[in-house]
Amino acid sequence: MHEKTLNIDKEKAQAIADLLKAYIEGTLPYAELQKTIDEKFDRITPAEFAYGEQLLPSMGIPEAQLEKHLEEIIHHFAKHIDPEDVELPEGHPIHTFLKENSVIEETIAEMKELLEKTKFIKNPWLIVYDKLKEYPKHLVRKENQLFPALEKHGITGPSRIMWTFDDLVKKGIGQASKMLEEDKIEEFIAFQKTVISRLEDILFKEQRVLFQTALKVLNEKEFRQMRIGEEEVGFANIEPPTGFLPKDEGARTAVPSDASLLGDLTALLQKHGIQGVSSAETSELTVKNGKLTLEQINLIYQHMPVDLTFTDENDIVKFYTDTKHRVFARSAGVIGRIVQNCHPKEVLPIVEHVITSLRSGEQDEAEFAFWKGGKQAVYVTYLAVRDADGKFRGVLEMMQDVTHILDLFSKGKGVAPMSAPAGIHRPESGAESGSPQASMPVEDAVADIAAPAENPQEEAAKEDAGFSLHTTLHTMLKRHPWLKDWLMAQSPNYKHLNNPVMVKTMGRIADIKTIAERGGFDPQEFLNKINAEVKNRT
Repeated sequence: MHEKTLNIDKEKAQAIADLLKAYIEGTLPYAELQKTIDEKFDRITPAEFAYGEQLLPSMGIPEAQLEKHLEEIIHHFAKHIDPEDVELPEGHPIHTFLKENSVIEETIAEMKELLEKTKFIKNPWLIVYDKLKEYPKHLVRKENQLFPALEKHGITGPSRIMWTFDDLVKKGIGQASKMLEEDKIEEFIAFQKTVISRLEDILFKEQRVLFQTALKVLNEKEFRQMRIGEEEVGFANIEPPTGFLPKDEGARTAVPSDASLLGDLTALLQKHGIQGVSSAETSELTVKNGKLTLEQINLIYQHMPVDLTFTDENDIVKFYTDTKHRVFARSAGVIGRIVQNCHPKEVLPIVEHVITSLRSGEQDEAEFAFWKGGKQAVYVTYLAVRDADGKFRGVLEMMQDVTHILDLFSKGKGVAPMSAPAGIHRPESGAESGSPQASMPVEDAVADIAAPAENPQEEAAKEDAGFSLHTTLHTMLKRHPWLKDWLMAQSPNYKHLNNPVMVKTMGRIADIKTIAERGGFDPQEFLNKINAEVKNRT
């Protein structure tokens, strides 16, 4: 962090860090925390607090420990953190963030009023959650636009820590919405305090620390550049802003495109009387098999039914396809960003394992499937990109929503009807790391696919424990390949297990509960039968 740019009192920031370290390590009791803060500090700027917090890793405090105590720490410092009132023009990214937060503040007030009523009425809550389900757009723009801009100034704390809190908000909204849809009213009402607490926590962190620090660090040009990619993600409960676009029309593109370079070259040559030069839009480029104009290349990418993202050999996000159907929202702010900073820390070990295994040549491809939001089936493949000499040049991610493909199978339009999407059960898991990401979004539910292989003792322990209703076909056949023939003998509905395409795609999604229902069996009885057969054969 550039303390000179922020006009930070470094001694005060260090004193904040020392106090935080003492509290986290337990040498400063909780009962004395507020009194000590009040005695040591009067006015603290958001930047000084953020800088002190960022010193902690170098002082031996792991991020996980800081994250564990961060909420209570910020609230104890609250009355001393003095945000500045700044007039911002319409369209300024921070102005837009604050407008969205105003709507959420009003929504929280509505939630509190509804909780005080003795009679539960579903419709007002549905209206509330229609607004809350829009809020992740706010969080995604922050993660894809604001965090990368701060990282360029050495401020990495939000990317590493705040993303976790964002994910808790997204997860809470999703869980509560599902309870409401399923009429689990008592469970829903009891969970509202958690949702409200998480929302208020994010609002506080943003408005007291994050936004204030960003206004100190980033200049007008950077905020105008940030403004470019906002429409790609969308806005939460407000009309799209119209102002504050880059003054220089040439600054509208985060990364200069080949089209703009060719266009400049064409204009230059024509200026000096060299005619017959095709425009950038119509100039044909020789590709691997054929010739395409840049316009055609961009149109092909925009119409692909698959999301593509490419990160180079240095783990820098270089490209993503601009399609309308994206599984996860993305924006231009991720270009040029280190891919590891595009994920919550909970999934970084999985991301690192995938990249390392592809880079080293241990494998050339990694694939898995997961459920997004409990309803959307997503299939993901990561490919190692190597040049003609076999040198690693990066990772290509291909992601596709395959829910409609499952629907085709279930309606008998595919070669291997297995089950309708609604019949495929997704176990409850942690927050979607899917928090919308720039690249390689992964869930806890697929950790066993991407993580390193277990040692024999761990594998044996898993087998002793048996399968569960949520065990996928992929996992079953991976441990016991003979189960394919055994399953086919149980019901003619399983004859499609002979289709390798079906097994490869559906196998990572269909679990024992789904398979049992497809075969006409009671899921629990079928599970017990499978586990008994495994025990008899091993």
